[in-house]
Amino acid sequence: MQIRTLAWVLVVAVVAGGVAASAQGQENKGRDAAIKAALKKIESGEAKDQSAGRMELVELFNHETTPAGQAAVAAGIAKQATPVLARLDGQRAATLAVAISQVHDAAIQPALESMIRHKDTGVRILGWRGYLWADADKNIREQIVQNPAAAATMWKSLAERMAKENSSAVFGFIFDMMRLPTTVRKASGPGVDAKNFQMLDAAWKDICQKVIDGDEEMTRAARSAVAAMEYFYKNLPSAEAKNKTISDLVVMMYCAAKSYDLESAEGDLAEAAKQVLLDAEVALSGLTEKKIKDMADRAVRDQNVQKRGPAALLAAYEWAEMVKLDSNEFAGFQPRVRTKVTTQPASMPATSPSK
Repeated sequence: MQIRTLAWVLVVAVVAGGVAASAQGQENKGRDAAIKAALKKIESGEAKDQSAGRMELVELFNHETTPAGQAAVAAGIAKQATPVLARLDGQRAATLAVAISQVHDAAIQPALESMIRHKDTGVRILGWRGYLWADADKNIREQIVQNPAAAATMWKSLAERMAKENSSAVFGFIFDMMRLPTTVRKASGPGVDAKNFQMLDAAWKDICQKVIDGDEEMTRAARSAVAAMEYFYKNLPSAEAKNKTISDLVVMMYCAAKSYDLESAEGDLAEAAKQVLLDAEVALSGLTEKKIKDMADRAVRDQNVQKRGPAALLAAYEWAEMVKLDSNEFAGFQPRVRTKVTTQPASMPATSPSK
């Protein structure tokens, strides 16, 4: 009797397992079909259909309440959306990119990898935004670094895009990727910070030159570069690296001040340059022990607008003297063009992506 009872228990268990597997399979098919339908709306529908498709993709992800469920939906979207995105451009590409950037799970990484290499500037920006997404409970990069292969892909892509990116508008997000949350930094090890610093330091001259040339988008991105340099000073143990961050920040001060002066301290470009100038000074003030720390800040607030630019330049020279940087370093940075270069991202849907 006991043997017969045990046999029935095993039969019931097998049947129950088969039913559960069948139900899961049906659920997966339903999910994949819903993803396919939403993507079809984005790829071939009218504007209202594209918007509906975007919302459907995001809702499929948000409907899941468990980490496993969200990961499954994110993986399904990444698998189907990546080849579709490669075929799209303009508004349709931006619509799909917004949806992908709102799928907040590490399993969406393959789609993000496609986005950061897309031909449309706006899509590349949204790809980096997807990588940078974090809230109080979840951090995409923190999830990714738990998987060594996924982490290696992310860091390799960062280095590749740092070298190959051709839009100044995108660089601010690349620079932001270099500043790691504490959990990501600890999981990644010190080598990642060291490599990222080497990349940024190697590119610093070109970044500063674009600032002094009047590239408005790069000037805006330079604020993130300044923040990255401050981060490296605080987190790299090497005295040599710390000294280099200080000199880099002073050089950026000079280039921003020169651009500010050339714009006669007025207009959008002048305002962008002023913010970089002040950010660099604030960083230097916090990283050094100098008693006089607000020369640039006082310069840009001079009541006589015509005096602001020359005073800002003088502040850069004063900082160079305080940190014992040879001001001849500035001689290598002279404006080549003043075209106020701007790079317009691809048009975005009415709904903004999550930040």
